[in-house]
Amino acid sequence: MSMVSAPLSPNRAMGVNSRRLDLWAIAGILGILPFIYGQTVATLWDTWLHSAPYGHGLLVLPIGLYLVWERRMEIARIPPRPSILGLAGLGILGFGWFIAHVAGVEVGMQLMLVALPAGIVLTFLGWRALWLLLFPIAYLVLAVPVWSAFIPVLQMNTALASTRVLQNMNIPVLLEGYYLSIPEGRFVVEEVCAGLRFLLATMSVGGLYAYLNFQALWRGVLFFTISIVCAVVFNWLRVIIIVAAGHYGGMQHWLVRDHITFGWFMFAATLVPLFLFGAWLAEKEWDKKAPGPRFQGSRYGARGIAGLSVLALFIASLGPAAAYWREMGGAGAEKIMIVAPQVSGPWTGSVEIAQNWRPQYIGADGEAHGAYHREAAEIELYLAYYASQRQGKELVNDTNALYDGTAWRRSARREGVIRLENGTSLKVKETELKSTRGQGSRLIWHWYYAGGRLTASDYEAKLFQVWGLLSGQPGAAVIALSTAVHGEREEARKVLRDAGAALMPVLARTLRQLSSGGHAPPYISNGADVGRPVAAIPDKV
Repeated sequence: MSMVSAPLSPNRAMGVNSRRLDLWAIAGILGILPFIYGQTVATLWDTWLHSAPYGHGLLVLPIGLYLVWERRMEIARIPPRPSILGLAGLGILGFGWFIAHVAGVEVGMQLMLVALPAGIVLTFLGWRALWLLLFPIAYLVLAVPVWSAFIPVLQMNTALASTRVLQNMNIPVLLEGYYLSIPEGRFVVEEVCAGLRFLLATMSVGGLYAYLNFQALWRGVLFFTISIVCAVVFNWLRVIIIVAAGHYGGMQHWLVRDHITFGWFMFAATLVPLFLFGAWLAEKEWDKKAPGPRFQGSRYGARGIAGLSVLALFIASLGPAAAYWREMGGAGAEKIMIVAPQVSGPWTGSVEIAQNWRPQYIGADGEAHGAYHREAAEIELYLAYYASQRQGKELVNDTNALYDGTAWRRSARREGVIRLENGTSLKVKETELKSTRGQGSRLIWHWYYAGGRLTASDYEAKLFQVWGLLSGQPGAAVIALSTAVHGEREEARKVLRDAGAALMPVLARTLRQLSSGGHAPPYISNGADVGRPVAAIPDKV
């Protein structure tokens, strides 16, 4: 009997093998990208290691990879449908990363990075595969520090809700900003007490539970929403219990000293009703859909996959390449000598500057710090100017601060609008400080100058920086006015309004010339473009 070998069918020769090449190509590109985006990967990894609210990122990443591995058989059933929109998406994400790099928005760079796998999957496998892997990819967003933007909201809502409940419990409590005062002592809702750590941990657990246990989208969304509500409410309950323990225990209760450990017990307690709700919401057997049919691989060869891989990798690398050439081609900015402006009228400059308040802006190309007085009123001006920005040398950055955290604690932060005499308005951000060394309180008003515009918003400042680069005005600055609060808060605001009317025209004109590449003009006090502020900032946050 003779043996005759039959050739492989085209589907087996091209479909299965090419499918394996698809997946190897995706794995290879994903393995190379961390080296191309090395700086962004390093900052994200450092955040996971050293930032307590984002320590769960060390678990989110391997969980996401495991979820992809679990889907490998379903991916094998889907025929590859390469999409040119995936390449377009990679280009948009790379451009977005470059814009975030130019503006110094580290979180934006990290978001673009974690979204790149979606563009790669769409490029090689198509929309059905992307939908199948959408959750494992989106799950990584929970480990990106974009959520820190919600800390002030969480702080204030925690303080307000806790105060209301404690007052209903007949516990005398006075709320001042983030401070809760009772007869026995004082508590402050710090950023770490805002509940972001527990919220993100609960969202990570709740999202994973919903993904693994619910097929119906509405069930998963409902469960995830309830997990968020539980995390927020249980953090309120944690603060209420701690303050009540301080009240009834004369500030000697162990909860007052070790409230972080107690917080993790509360986190564990949060999961109990959450999982009970999940069990009640669980889908019945007849609700589940039968698995889809197995699909065969499509016929396209190794050359096509190799060419697509090179093209995808090239497009994904354009952002870091542009950032590299921009930094290599730009000369280091020289230090710029800026002095506090001299003004005429009732406000006069003072030689001596109080050393108990000094903002800290890292890498500024020029700084000015001056003091002014009018009769019994006195204010201080701080200005930090950045001729150019890069990583570690940014105007809007978490490492920069309007005050020394060892000497001052922030008791409140407010936003308002100052109406000007010429009919225009100027938004302002107000920070109220309380000294840790018994030196009273201070009010700080601050603005950013970027792209030829003044703004009090961190996010608008970033956007204006990008516009400034495109319009030939790369310079940016922070302007801060501060005064001590001796009596009523509104009196301190009136002092800041009057001083701002005298200083802002000169500063705005000077910054416009500096940011456009000119030199600072002689300081003069006259300026018709800025009117005198006449409206106060409300106490409401």
